[in-house]
Amino acid sequence: MNPVFKQYACGFLIALFLSGCATHTPKKMYKGEIKSAEDVATILVLEDWTNWFRPVTVRITKLDGELSGIADVLHVDPGSHDLELYVEHDGMRPFGPPVIKVSVEAGKVYQLNYQLITHHKSLFRGDTGNAVYSLRYIGSHKNYEAFLAKNPEYKAGMRLFIHSLD
Repeated sequence: MNPVFKQYACGFLIALFLSGCATHTPKKMYKGEIKSAEDVATILVLEDWTNWFRPVTVRITKLDGELSGIADVLHVDPGSHDLELYVEHDGMRPFGPPVIKVSVEAGKVYQLNYQLITHHKSLFRGDTGNAVYSLRYIGSHKNYEAFLAKNPEYKAGMRLFIHSLD
């Protein structure tokens, strides 16, 4: 059997296995006692694999300067926050981690958003580009829970991209 094929087959199987490890259990990113989902804002990362040849991943690495760890869903206090992002689009990454300032409200669900503006090919530095990052409101927490209840594949860890809940 071709060794290159073995390598790709092994990589595919590992990726398939790890994709099942994702979870949409919220990570608590505030101080104090555990709060109700109606008392915090929910932020979803962006994992857009609708185009397998140009996947997009936008994750939060730091919230207000504190490491957030790896989580697909974060619960944060309402108010203003600085989000430091990890971004990868088709293997391309920005020179430095983008930081966006956002304002969120309790009981609402938001998802990171990304739009590639320019793409520069480079043989020596790797591909680079400019993008716009934002946080978009997608619905109330109640509608988010109803969506997860109707779509158990997302609760089980399938990558989540929601256009709108309201």
